[in-house]
Amino acid sequence: MSNDSFNKNLTSKQKIRSDKWLQRLMKAGIPLAIVSVASLWLGHLLANPAFGKLFIVTLPLALLVGFTYNIRYVMLAVREQRKAASNE
Repeated sequence: MSNDSFNKNLTSKQKIRSDKWLQRLMKAGIPLAIVSVASLWLGHLLANPAFGKLFIVTLPLALLVGFTYNIRYVMLAVREQRKAASNE
């Protein structure tokens, strides 16, 4: 891989990661996943069913945000690849 193509690849990755929707999904998804996992552990350790209910609520939300992030990332990456292929 030449240095020029490496720089183009790096620039496209930075461009993809700076997408405002990816940033929003990441800022929402990470804390949501932390709350979900923490509630699972606390519910188990403290034997409190309220934490289990919190886990049941937050798990699908965290999965939905995570899947949405991954789909958006792949869509942007494919778009950048097509744009790079059409420019060559």
